[in-house]
Amino acid sequence: MMIPAQRRWLVPFLLGAASIIASAQPTPGISPSPMTDIYGHMGVGTLRPDISAVLDLTSFHAGLLLPRMAVAQRNAIYQPATTLLIFNTTANQFEYNAGTPLAPNWVPFLSGININTVGWSLTGNSGTNPTINFLGTTDPQPLVFRSNNIERMRIAPNGSLGVGTSSPNPSAVADFSSSSQGVLLPRVTTTERDNIAGPSTSLILFNTTTQQFEYNAGTPGAPNWVSFDGGISGTEPIPFEATTLTVSNPLVTAGANVVISISDPSGQTITASVTSITPGVGFLVTFGGFYPTATGSLKYVIDK
Repeated sequence: MMIPAQRRWLVPFLLGAASIIASAQPTPGISPSPMTDIYGHMGVGTLRPDISAVLDLTSFHAGLLLPRMAVAQRNAIYQPATTLLIFNTTANQFEYNAGTPLAPNWVPFLSGININTVGWSLTGNSGTNPTINFLGTTDPQPLVFRSNNIERMRIAPNGSLGVGTSSPNPSAVADFSSSSQGVLLPRVTTTERDNIAGPSTSLILFNTTTQQFEYNAGTPGAPNWVSFDGGISGTEPIPFEATTLTVSNPLVTAGANVVISISDPSGQTITASVTSITPGVGFLVTFGGFYPTATGSLKYVIDK
């Protein structure tokens, strides 16, 4: 059909208008501006806001930018609502009001940036102050430790430590409970025991040389290791070329069992034995010849 010449201008006009209208149509599901559906849910960047959200933000090229303010500006907010969320530019962290409008309590979100100041890291913390940073409770509740999701240890509110029990005896600083395990104390030789620097009075250990439990009945400066069965230990220097050594100890009793050993950094090996015991006085040690150095010492344990 022929179009009259006077109407031919309508063709490009209509085609151009159709093109403009087509280009103005939004991409399916994408909203060029905020909209609200019939249920009152607002969508930004979407024509179909999620029905569970009062506000649904959708974008593939931008994020959500919360208000950014310094501490002074944050504190100047008039009656901030509970859960109000901001970004603190002073502390460089997200915060929300966990308090009330009249008594705000700004709590930071835990992140890799502030974990050393607001939480404990699984890889360790730095810059801690033991007067204010601690692992524990601030109310009268116990601190519980678990492994394999089973309680292994707890510290009761009164400070009693319980291992293997959830009810440590309040009269005990430590309460160990088990039907299949025991408590293993440090195991040391007599030489290792004597090398302990300033052993505390009542320090307990197991002497593998004498095969006895011992405790220090003396002082840190003058140890006196006593076995649990009432035994007494000590050390005496061995004079050069001595054939006998008299050890004075008024605590020795008749029928006591005296265990001796020789310690000498020069590595000398010579036999020695207890040849006599005088109750209330001491005992006599006889060597298998002249002792060849002046560096040896005799260590003994008297089992009363």
